Amino acid sequence: MKPLVYLMSLFILGSCLTSGCGKRVEGEPTYPVSGKVFFKGEPVAAGEITFHPENPALSPDVGEIHDGAFQFAAKAGPVRVEIFASRPTGKMIDPPPGEVGESYPEVKNYIPAEYNTQSKLTETVTEDKSKNQFEFDLNE
Repeated sequence: MKPLVYLMSLFILGSCLTSGCGKRVEGEPTYPVSGKVFFKGEPVAAGEITFHPENPALSPDVGEIHDGAFQFAAKAGPVRVEIFASRPTGKMIDPPPGEVGESYPEVKNYIPAEYNTQSKLTETVTEDKSKNQFEFDLNE
């Protein structure tokens, strides 16, 4: 598995595990959401956007960002939005001692915590898909 895919998979798993405990409501209807994400005026090339429902019984909905755009399905209601995007740091990571493998590029999230782990970004997803178009212009 490529390192970037591996790191994003770990992040998604971590998001799911830390999104709350308790009984989850299954089978909630979802509605199309779409939009654009910019960081410092430039489209986010690749990343992830998560809609965390205000209702803790509902699981988060996650979509990918490609060339500054996202499109996925989310549950209706108020949500807290988290946005992550990683890029290479220029450093190479060597495999742990005793393990066989090639070095791979180190990648780090470059979106500030105020837009992800400490996000106060909010939106409301509605059953009317024409109202579910969002734009996030993130500044440092």
